[in-house]
Amino acid sequence: MTVVTGDDPPLSPPAGRLRRVRAALPTVMPIVAFLLSLATLADVRARMSTAGVIASVVGVASLGLLPRRTLLAWRVCIAAALAVSLFDRPGPWLTFPWSAGHLIALLAILVAVGFRHDLAVLLWVGASTALLFLLFVAPGNGPGMVLLVAVLLAVPYLVSRRASAQRRLAQEEERSALLTERARIARELHDVVAHHMSMIAVRAETAPYRLAGAQLPEPVRTEFAEIAVAARRSLTETRRLLGVLRSEADDTAPTAPQPGLDDLPALAESARDAGAVVTLETEGDLTGLPAGVDVSAYRIVQEALSNVARHAAGAPVRVVVCRDGDRLEIRVVNGPGRPGPAGGGAGHGLRGMRERVSMLEGQLIATPTGDGGFEVHALLPTTPGPATSGPAGA
Repeated sequence: MTVVTGDDPPLSPPAGRLRRVRAALPTVMPIVAFLLSLATLADVRARMSTAGVIASVVGVASLGLLPRRTLLAWRVCIAAALAVSLFDRPGPWLTFPWSAGHLIALLAILVAVGFRHDLAVLLWVGASTALLFLLFVAPGNGPGMVLLVAVLLAVPYLVSRRASAQRRLAQEEERSALLTERARIARELHDVVAHHMSMIAVRAETAPYRLAGAQLPEPVRTEFAEIAVAARRSLTETRRLLGVLRSEADDTAPTAPQPGLDDLPALAESARDAGAVVTLETEGDLTGLPAGVDVSAYRIVQEALSNVARHAAGAPVRVVVCRDGDRLEIRVVNGPGRPGPAGGGAGHGLRGMRERVSMLEGQLIATPTGDGGFEVHALLPTTPGPATSGPAGA
């Protein structure tokens, strides 16, 4: 039923140069169909009946339905070919009953059907077209035309399926990388949360002893004890969550304090040792930042420097970290350079930066500069709530 009355599946998004080609096809194909129809009309009007001429021109004109209505184009073209065969049955001296333009249109439509449809539809389309050739083509050419139909349907089908599989694989890889980066961020933030929860538990437990001179009422002592118990329960649940996020390779990995903006000079020096020309500028008071902001800001600079090492080795880099009121602004700008060795990144590049900025309700711009370099511009709020100004586009 799909072959007779069904619709075409939606077009999958093309990649690279194919995107421009496909965008032009809806405009180009009607023009090609019109010109080919004129050529066909001039070719057949002297040797076909009026009905045959009309059917030939209609069959060629069906080419204009590509690429959006491939099945409808095939139906029109195959019906027109059948009509020509019936109205103007060829003599034994003719190899094909159709004009060259009509045959070209039919073969081109078969290629389009092969790209668009699944195997079941292709089998019916191929069988119907092959039957038409076997009935009306000269006996010596029938098997060859059947083989040609099979090739024109099978090759585009295999190419399209391979492209579809590659797209799915790329999507899965991107999703896997995204989940890995999120898990890495969560593991880093676990240390931050665990530290603060431990402080809450310790201070709540020791408060009755540290404030013994204040003669705390029993309800207050009970409240402190309940706060300590709640904090320790939260720590336990946080550790369980970390166990879910941690991979087997991470279970035996040594733990270390999470880095922050205080470690930026050492990070810049490490980049200089690797051959980069790094200029580090800081403005404002960078102390007392929320731990999540402090870690994320360091990681953003680290990823930006890693990207420079991978994609613009030897380029000068300017790192500016500025705190202005309730926002922290980060700029990492590099000039043009040469591609560096693959690998060596701390995370997943721009994807990791965007995840961190999104987690903190900040904003990020990563864009090429006019001189062939690249700029990473991040704005992180240092207080709860989304940033209200700065660069747009996360």
